[in-house]
Amino acid sequence: MMTKELNSILEGVCGALEVDIEAVKGNNRTSDLVNARRNYIHLSRKHTNKNLGEISKVLYRTHAMSLHHDRKHRELLDVDKKYARDSFWLESVVFPNIVNIPVNEDNIVDKMMVRNSYLQSELLRVKHELEISRLKIKRLTLNN
Repeated sequence: MMTKELNSILEGVCGALEVDIEAVKGNNRTSDLVNARRNYIHLSRKHTNKNLGEISKVLYRTHAMSLHHDRKHRELLDVDKKYARDSFWLESVVFPNIVNIPVNEDNIVDKMMVRNSYLQSELLRVKHELEISRLKIKRLTLNN
């Protein structure tokens, strides 16, 4: 089986999921970043001979956190068909010579739906922040 270096795997996961590498290494716990961490750990364990300590260091995490992510990944594979399909798709992107997944409309539509829901939540968050800023400006102008 082909082995890739840990940083290459992280770059592949982040590129495919369209998330920032530094954000994945950070402490933010948004679902897209946690998903990227979880998949990076799973793919690193599966496709390298590195131990959890070495895999964790790339993310600035402990081996215990990586163990938790790996267990959660396996649990989700068993109970969530969409998660399993997305995980399989991601593996095929990061390791295209190993995993042979047919590209079909379902895979593309699922990926777009996940991305669309994320963008919708980000848009709502930004609109909320904008509204708060407008209210603060209005309050400041009324007080002066």
